[in-house]
Amino acid sequence: MIAWANLWGTFCEISVWLYTYVVIWLSHSMASQVRAMFYPQWAATAKGMDPPEGSAPSPSWIYEGVAWSGGLILILTLGCALADGWKSRQALRRLHDSLGQAESLCGDLSQKLVNLGESQEKMCILCYTSGANVLFQPCLHLFCCDDCSNKIHICPFCHKPPSSKTVVFLV
Repeated sequence: MIAWANLWGTFCEISVWLYTYVVIWLSHSMASQVRAMFYPQWAATAKGMDPPEGSAPSPSWIYEGVAWSGGLILILTLGCALADGWKSRQALRRLHDSLGQAESLCGDLSQKLVNLGESQEKMCILCYTSGANVLFQPCLHLFCCDDCSNKIHICPFCHKPPSSKTVVFLV
């Protein structure tokens, strides 16, 4: 798919270059034909001939060439624009699908984070192995397990010694 996209991009660049070249060539060609129509002596002297008497060259081949080449280049350019639009639409569809996947993943991770936060709130902040089940009084801070509460003698939140410690059971 990548090689085809690169080939198509190169084709579009070539068609734009070709269109530019044809427009420049036709403008030079038409300018010389217009000069020849209005100034027959210029055309004849430019070619080294005598000017024709009262006749101007017919530029019908220019109009046919412009119609065919301009139409062909216009069709090629339109095809390139349609292909670019199609590629952009496909890329937008892929981005939209990726966004949907990212949003669902974000929702899942957010829910896991909330669940982790809730479980962390119930854990002992000193060892993180047991649930917090000792209530310090009179400050009423609940932050550690029974084993860790025997090792500390001051509440780490309010920095006051507890008057008593009560084991509670949380549901």
